[in-house]
Formats: sequence, C-alpha cells, structure tokens
Amino acid sequence: MDTMESFNICPKCLTRWRTKGDFLSDSAVVFIGYQADLGNPELGLLLFTHSVPGCLTTTAVFVHQFLDP
Repeated sequence: MDTMESFNICPKCLTRWRTKGDFLSDSAVVFIGYQADLGNPELGLLLFTHSVPGCLTTTAVFVHQFLDP
C-alpha cells in the first residue's frame, strides 16, 4: 500500500499530485468552475478537469485547501 501523502489524486487514472504547487503547475489540470457553499464559502468546491488522453475526468478540491494557514 502506498502511504505517500497527496494534495489530490485523480479519481479515474489515479495520477497523484503531492503538493498544491504540483497540482496548480500541471498544464493538464484545467479549472472548469466553482460550486458554491453559500453558508460557508471556504467549503465550496473548485472543479478541475484532468485533460490527458484516456482520462478527461473532473476532480473537486475544497476551496479551503488552497488557503495558506
């Protein structure tokens, strides 16, 4: 079992981005939208498509994961 921590993992092809920087700098990760949580904007979701051949799936990341502590 792989215990490496990850910022995000593609739900279809299992590509793993170790850090927020890795995720944001990957040109195959394309921002497609925001799903709001009007009661708590930090719990909204940012939606991205992993645009590589054979994948093209959408992954969601909570807004708060992009906030610096």
